Amino acid sequence: MIEALKFILSLFEKASPELVITPVSPDGGSSVAIVKDGFKLVEVPNGKSAAPTRVHTFLDTASFIAWLNRFTSAPVAEVFADPAQGSFTALCGPLRTSDRVSCKVAIDPTTKPLIAALGKPLTQEALRALLMALRAHLTESNAIAQVSTFDAKITGTVTSHIDPRTGAKRLKVVSQGTEYNLELPPELHFTLPLYAGGEAVAITLSLCPDVEAGRAPSFTLTWPEQGQTVSDAFYAEVAKVRAGLGEGWLVMLGTPGRE
Repeated sequence: MIEALKFILSLFEKASPELVITPVSPDGGSSVAIVKDGFKLVEVPNGKSAAPTRVHTFLDTASFIAWLNRFTSAPVAEVFADPAQGSFTALCGPLRTSDRVSCKVAIDPTTKPLIAALGKPLTQEALRALLMALRAHLTESNAIAQVSTFDAKITGTVTSHIDPRTGAKRLKVVSQGTEYNLELPPELHFTLPLYAGGEAVAITLSLCPDVEAGRAPSFTLTWPEQGQTVSDAFYAEVAKVRAGLGEGWLVMLGTPGRE
């Protein structure tokens, strides 16, 4: 067999003189392989690639799409979209082991302070500062003025009332014989990009005052439709990835298998 392989090798020597014959039988048998001079064979357990998988991480789908279009192609890549984690993972290479490319879509910097404030008691000053920072994205232009006219440092007898017609929340504080009033809209409406580089979405927050006699009131923002809004925004990112990669690409909902 060795002589036969040497004969076959001689046929390639004119075009590729760097080819050499390397024995590969661990027991001294007659099995050989033809490799380029300077390279060596490495035993790979379980048929896995010996080369380490390269890992790339992006924070926006535009960068994720650009990398895939530049450095790989549809026939040797699989893309997974995980709605539960808000992330994408691409496995690339002939055996899907050359590159692992991930994208955990980051929250847009403009929207981060709003999400961070959810569910936390806010002082009047903190609420006003948040609304001022997002005033360009706030539908209720008079909400800032309504918050600004109230001094939350005043303590005294506090009562609240909800207008049955408009749903507005009214607070009344009586301190040292002086009455102070604050009328709050029941909801605050914003138009903000949820994900970095994503399209703006409608965000509707409930504004809940916490009143108690003898102390300054606090205010809590809640987002009743957060789950649905976030889900819709992520599926919009999935559509963007599919459109950006084009025909022939396999973009699936799910996660890649693990050992």
